Amino acid sequence: MGIGGLRRDGVDPVPLQSPCRVMKIGGFEEISATSGFRTHTRTATSRPTTSMPRADEITGRRLLMWNNDVEISLARPKKQMDYFFRNGEGDEVVFVHEGTGMLETIFGNVPYKEGDYIVIPRGTTYRFKPEGEQRYLVFETPGLIEIPKRYRNQYGQIFGRGAVLPPPTSTRRPS
Repeated sequence: MGIGGLRRDGVDPVPLQSPCRVMKIGGFEEISATSGFRTHTRTATSRPTTSMPRADEITGRRLLMWNNDVEISLARPKKQMDYFFRNGEGDEVVFVHEGTGMLETIFGNVPYKEGDYIVIPRGTTYRFKPEGEQRYLVFETPGLIEIPKRYRNQYGQIFGRGAVLPPPTSTRRPS
């Protein structure tokens, strides 16, 4: 799955539910100028470790630092999302520093636990269903987040437990 069209090998995921089904349309909420990708590297002035839980997993993100390539935020949600969210501006990586739960997506449910990295491609509709207190470190980028080549085979598939790998080739000459 990706935004590269037919240029690469990929997957054509089929949503479990129609993403076009509209349940209700709410009021317009203007996006403030305090978010979005910045032109220079900056850091936040407050101490994130002492931040109190606030809002939900999306609206409660506290921006720590940013530049042209990435925004890094901390989220300590105090309430659960009652809506689905779709980021059309960038890919996201969420590091689960504390907590467990389920990420509900149109492609299925993804369980997560402390220490997990959750990669959410641009345009994926999702919401968090946390269990207990949560703390996330969120990386958002306008570029593509790709799995390094050393973890993929020649077709782009991910190596995993039980993956069938080709036998190692010998570089020694026969004697």
